[in-house]
Amino acid sequence: MTDTLADALSAFVRGPSNADTRNRLRALFQDPIFRQRPGLTPAQRHQLTYRRLHHLIDAGIVPDKRFFADPTSLCDVMAWAAATDPALFHTMNLHHCLFAGTVAANSDDPDRDLRHARTASGAFLMTEAGRSNSHLAIATIARYDRENGDFVLSTPAPHATKYPTNAGHPDVATTAVVFARLLTDERDHGVFTFIVPLRTETEVHTGVRIKPTVGTSGLDLDYATVAFDDVRVPYDRWLSDGAHIDDDGRLHDPIATPTTRLSRSLAAAPHVWRASIAAATAVTQSAVSQAIQHSRHRVTAAGLAPGQPILGYRTQRLSLMGALADGYALTSIANAVKGDTLTADDLGSSSGQAWAPWSTVDRYLPLLKAVTVDLASTIVDECRERCGAIAFTGTDLFNQYRGLTHAYRSAGGDNLITRLDIARMLVEAALADGHAPDRSDVGDLGANPIGLARECENRLLSILMDRVGRARSAGVDEFGAWNEWLDLAEALAYVHGDRIVMELMGAAVAARPEGRAVLADLSALHQHRWISRRAEVIANCGLMDAALTEWSRTERNRLSDRLADDAAVLIGAFDMRDDILDSPLAADDPLTALLTPRRQWT
Repeated sequence: MTDTLADALSAFVRGPSNADTRNRLRALFQDPIFRQRPGLTPAQRHQLTYRRLHHLIDAGIVPDKRFFADPTSLCDVMAWAAATDPALFHTMNLHHCLFAGTVAANSDDPDRDLRHARTASGAFLMTEAGRSNSHLAIATIARYDRENGDFVLSTPAPHATKYPTNAGHPDVATTAVVFARLLTDERDHGVFTFIVPLRTETEVHTGVRIKPTVGTSGLDLDYATVAFDDVRVPYDRWLSDGAHIDDDGRLHDPIATPTTRLSRSLAAAPHVWRASIAAATAVTQSAVSQAIQHSRHRVTAAGLAPGQPILGYRTQRLSLMGALADGYALTSIANAVKGDTLTADDLGSSSGQAWAPWSTVDRYLPLLKAVTVDLASTIVDECRERCGAIAFTGTDLFNQYRGLTHAYRSAGGDNLITRLDIARMLVEAALADGHAPDRSDVGDLGANPIGLARECENRLLSILMDRVGRARSAGVDEFGAWNEWLDLAEALAYVHGDRIVMELMGAAVAARPEGRAVLADLSALHQHRWISRRAEVIANCGLMDAALTEWSRTERNRLSDRLADDAAVLIGAFDMRDDILDSPLAADDPLTALLTPRRQWT
């Protein structure tokens, strides 16, 4: 029975991934180059990260057209990178997904231009230092020089300095994709991208100003600011995406509007969102596996129950079995985006002026990225705390995971802005439809957390429709109409995203007859964790009472106890062991692993 359950859970976790490919990747990340190496200076750590990047490229993880055509393999690669070395994941996201992804999407000759991704480390220069949401108002200029037939790239003011980017290491050759406004005869044609070498292994290119920043231990990389002083860019390094400039200096662009042109320039964003979802899921699986493995073996000497494994304590069990259930929920999201099982219709139609460009590129991946990263961040912190001192002193992985999940709340599209724009889309679609969603009687919801979430969502939507609509009718401008109610908009987007995840997991469980009883318990526990996590919002919607609170608490206890019996096989399906994580907490015997001299990198 245990073997059958293990096989069923492994198949659920693997999803659409090919087992042989997944095993090949796992073996690749067991190479000694990925082992933890203490005592390095920041510059040495950064250089090691780039060596790891090019080790993977040499091993066949090449950012070419085939790589981008296979989202399942892309997600699998990025997941292992994140679990093993979060800084490497971030570097690969910049190099593979953003730099090479933009080239692949917008170059008129991708095979030629993708060669840059083999010979240098890729950087992505979009955001600018002086303004929030700077991608909506790029100030860097690429002026076409008709006489020379090339472009002159310039940073017109300090606020247009590109930041943050990975270009600060003096010994790493770096080439960037640069976002800039294309001007011909002072006419602005919107934002295009350009391939611009920044530095060789020995020097910075003429006209490029690179200033390394202090950096961070949270997601450690060679961060820097970059500015341009009339840098010449050849015509064939313009990622023109079908546009061209004729002999008279006139630009011909098949894309009709600047907004659409920006969306086209952001064509690599879905790769980043999928990679971020895969990474957040992987570090969650790793953190949960280590915390439960530790708690199964760790025996307490406390006076309440000397000799009791700490997983037997209700507080520890509720926390970690709940985190495990959430980890399986995130796994459902990661598998869904591998296989494109969602459609934009899940978010309704888009209308009104977008507050961020992401919804013009894709309408559900940014939301699922926000949901996954935010929940992963909470779980990583929870697991780290439940492990006690060893999670701080015996391994640095928890700190690295925390840095990654916190950073990606902003990186890859700010999660809060994404949520607010999703709320705007929901409200605008409902207002265009002309009526508020139907309300359900509280008694009709019964023991149905998904129904509760949908009703909570509908009530928040109705309130926002009414308040924004009233403000507009009173002549209030758009900022005033929305600004007063942004907290409600945020709550609506949270509940909306949570409901989608619960439905995704429910559908994934229903599709697999093997192991369904255990998977159904995980799904139910995730739903009851949602009730606890969103209790204040549910109560504010008039949907929370003492009976619901007690029922949900009882269910959390019951489900946690039942799942604890299968804890070993449940975390085993994640396949996060010490041979790849290089952490004593992931070992079969954490204490022995802690006391054994660590293997050294060679």
